[in-house]
Amino acid sequence: MNRKKVIYGTLGVAVLVLGYFNYFGEEQAVKAIKKVVETKNAVYESDGYYVEAEKELDYIDEKESVFEKAKAKIKGMILSGDNVLLDKARNLILKSNIVGLSPNGWKINASEMKYEKATDMLVSETLVSAINEEQGIEISGNKFKTNISMDNIILENGVVIKNKYLSLLADRAEYSSETKRVVLKGNISIIGFGKAKDGSENKEEDKLSGTFNEVYYDMNERNLYASNGFEATYKGVGLAGDKLVLNDRDESFKVMENVKVKYQDYTFDVSSIEKEAQSQVINFYGKINGGNATYKVLADNGTYNLDTKDFTLLGNVNASSINSEKLLADKIIYNLDKKDINVSGNLVKYTSPTYNLDAEDFTYNTETKLVSTNKKFYAFNEKKESLSGTDLKYSLLTKDLSAVNELTLGNKDYSIKGKNITYVEETGLLTVPNDYELKSSDGNTRIIGKTITYNKKTGDLKSDNEINLFSKTTKMNGKNFTYNSNTTLGKITGPITLEDKEKNMTGLAKEILIKTGDYIELAGPINIKQNGVVIDTANAIYKYSDALVHMNSQVDFKDDKGMVGKVSR
Repeated sequence: MNRKKVIYGTLGVAVLVLGYFNYFGEEQAVKAIKKVVETKNAVYESDGYYVEAEKELDYIDEKESVFEKAKAKIKGMILSGDNVLLDKARNLILKSNIVGLSPNGWKINASEMKYEKATDMLVSETLVSAINEEQGIEISGNKFKTNISMDNIILENGVVIKNKYLSLLADRAEYSSETKRVVLKGNISIIGFGKAKDGSENKEEDKLSGTFNEVYYDMNERNLYASNGFEATYKGVGLAGDKLVLNDRDESFKVMENVKVKYQDYTFDVSSIEKEAQSQVINFYGKINGGNATYKVLADNGTYNLDTKDFTLLGNVNASSINSEKLLADKIIYNLDKKDINVSGNLVKYTSPTYNLDAEDFTYNTETKLVSTNKKFYAFNEKKESLSGTDLKYSLLTKDLSAVNELTLGNKDYSIKGKNITYVEETGLLTVPNDYELKSSDGNTRIIGKTITYNKKTGDLKSDNEINLFSKTTKMNGKNFTYNSNTTLGKITGPITLEDKEKNMTGLAKEILIKTGDYIELAGPINIKQNGVVIDTANAIYKYSDALVHMNSQVDFKDDKGMVGKVSR
């Protein structure tokens, strides 16, 4: 005989006895007594339920049963809880420490839950979380509804969908085991966490965050599909567009339609963005067009390297500013950590109202304001001052510069070329410690020597070593060269040697005085030999205006044929 039939037979006798005493007792002592049967270590099997419990209380009139520390099995679903009620509608109501195990791999944790027999649904109005270890996913929400096989799940109010790579938050989520998709709706956002070296979750290094309008997550593909617009940040770079496909396992993704890239106050429009599986490079395709309030940039495409933090613009790069600056290049690389902007190409061309630059490659640091290059370049300004060479370090803040390789500096009057050149704006001192060449802009005068300094504030040029001065066909040798760029007056001390091979002339003098573009004066005693003639005088001036040597003091001469004479000038 079924154990329950024996219990209920015994219960019938107990009810008759209790009824007699209640009926014939004193009226004021009559109380309503619930008809309850208590069973310990109970097993209940009826109405499609199989329940095991430490205690079972059966309320006869209410046709309800209460189970304590119970485990129930319903169509393959196992449910356990501290308190379980089987009501007269044969619904199962569970409270406190609820754990559910579904046949398709879901484990439920909740504080309250109800199984509705008529609809074959599990429902809860409190926080429920469910984990599917095989799928590597955890879902939770403050409102929960699913069929008993958990083929279809609906979550509402504070929904979180989470795996070891990311968390999705929404107002509502629907899961179907047929499609293996989770569809999210309402206030959708995402948080992606980096992984520590041991593979554990590292919330201190968020990789991805953002908000979305429409999202579904395919658990088989491990792909998140977003549409109808989204905004996200991935490792400090803002991404926005109409559509996104993101694989959380290999961190690959593609952004399509109305795509924008944002960094700091810069915004760029691109055709699409893609990051391939296991790659640390984000690719930006199509024409790149954007900038900020000051700068505008055009390029064919670009990349961002997550390891090196290099943001690169490639192909026909055209940058301009509201200050009438313009930059043309083949490639621009901006390093987010170092704050370096590297510009390169077959010909980099920068123009502005005050400065112009042609180069193969240069780097500019946005914090230190240092411009540097180790390639060929030519720069000039509106004052006709110029720089050219193959390497340079120049501070836009201090105006200091240095160059290890050969550098040429020029203005409207002269240019100087040398190695290891340094210039300090505070002192105004330009130093060329090695061989140098100084030339006048008209090409009439050229000086070669060792070690020279120039004070931009006073205009004084000074070289204490031996120098060679070339003036058209004439070469002069001396030392202790001084020159002032303001007065254009210079001096070289002797003994001075003079040679003009074209005119077959040599000479000696005490010193040379120079007026740039006007004359070169030899101070005596002077001795000149030309075509067998020897001339001695105290003064001789070569004038550029007539290309003649003028001697305004007495001239003594003799030739190799014995002729001797004197002239006053």
